[in-house]
Amino acid sequence: MGELRAVELRKNHRPGTFNDDVLLFVAGITDGDNPPDGHLWEPYVGGEMTEVTMPCRHTDLMVPEMLSQAWDAIADWLDAKGGEAQGRKGERQ
Repeated sequence: MGELRAVELRKNHRPGTFNDDVLLFVAGITDGDNPPDGHLWEPYVGGEMTEVTMPCRHTDLMVPEMLSQAWDAIADWLDAKGGEAQGRKGERQ
């Protein structure tokens, strides 16, 4: 029963638009002929989209080394937007 409902939801789902700025992380190493393309997200983003290419495969985006780099990119992005970002060890300076 649950599987049928999941199929129905997936079939009928129409994604909306997120009406704000987005920081998109893209894997820079690919295994196939399809390079990462953040432009695929453009129809779903109503604000400015900033793309950060990570030096890894998609399956490795959440390993600690990549998360550390992602946090640095997030903090820089927030600083550039005038937001306040918390550093790993207290207030970001």
